[in-house]
Amino acid sequence: MSPATFVSSLWRLNRWIPVLLALLLVADLGSYLYLARVINPGLYARERTFIELQQRARQARRTELAARNPRQVFRKGQKDLEQFLARVPGQDELSALVGDLFAMARKAGLDIKAVDYRPKPLPEQGLIEYALSFSVAGEYGQVKRFIYLIEKSERLVVVDQLNLDRGRKDEGTVRLSIRMTTYFRRGEA
Repeated sequence: MSPATFVSSLWRLNRWIPVLLALLLVADLGSYLYLARVINPGLYARERTFIELQQRARQARRTELAARNPRQVFRKGQKDLEQFLARVPGQDELSALVGDLFAMARKAGLDIKAVDYRPKPLPEQGLIEYALSFSVAGEYGQVKRFIYLIEKSERLVVVDQLNLDRGRKDEGTVRLSIRMTTYFRRGEA
């Protein structure tokens, strides 16, 4: 069937369909021309301006960093390190940390059976690094809440690894195995 025959048969069946299609085609063409001729040039100009301003900001940051005196940078690093070390608790706080983990688990509706911890002295820094690992099992929402509580804790911990395993299908539980690292100052036990 040729296009002319198709249009004439549509015209005979219902005259509104070809008129509506023609109006839609004209509206589509008008929208495209408006977008291409009016909107896009302004948009491209704004995008170029934005990219140029980003480049200027990056260059200003690089210039500012290069202009700093190495002694100032060193002093700032020392000050930051002192502030960090002031936040590191004494070794006697290990049991309080473990207690906090148990409390967070209870708050989430979970139960920690045991916490395995391995100390590693860092004599140069005057610290002891503790690798903690434990597992909990419960519903997904409980496990998710427990992870949230750990993240929002004031304690200085680094979550190194999280493993989620699905429990038995009939139980609908998940098992979370977590490994974290924390630091304590030496000699305050």
